[in-house]
Amino acid sequence: MSRFGISLPAGPGGGAPLGASALADAARAIEAAGFESAWTFDSLGRGTLRADPLMALAVAATVTRAIELGTGVLQVPLRNPVELAQRALTVQQVSGSRFRFGVGAGSTAADLAALHPHGNRRDRLGTTHHEAGTLWMNEDPGLGVTNGFG
Repeated sequence: MSRFGISLPAGPGGGAPLGASALADAARAIEAAGFESAWTFDSLGRGTLRADPLMALAVAATVTRAIELGTGVLQVPLRNPVELAQRALTVQQVSGSRFRFGVGAGSTAADLAALHPHGNRRDRLGTTHHEAGTLWMNEDPGLGVTNGFG
């Protein structure tokens, strides 16, 4: 059985800014059209700032009820592990556990150079994934915080 999903808009279309209502309308339309999932993708250093993938999914979660919501690939090395765990858990909570978390080390030097040297992205992926995952599972990774989501 095939399942079909589609990408949420990530940036302005036709020159118009991407506002919360446009993003919410797109999420509603995706669900109404019968797609089973809506996805976001991650880019930072490609010349244009786009909607943050996790914030976009949180908006979509508030206006949909059934579709899965996921990150195609979120570039983990660009994120602080505590903040990443907090934001991902928030999407999981507001979506009613419909969140699918696709992660990776990143693929372009421009995205990673915007925040970190490109050469250490795989090391950062492993470390951040471990620390955020430990928080996600409500364990203490030694960062001085715990998961308050229960």
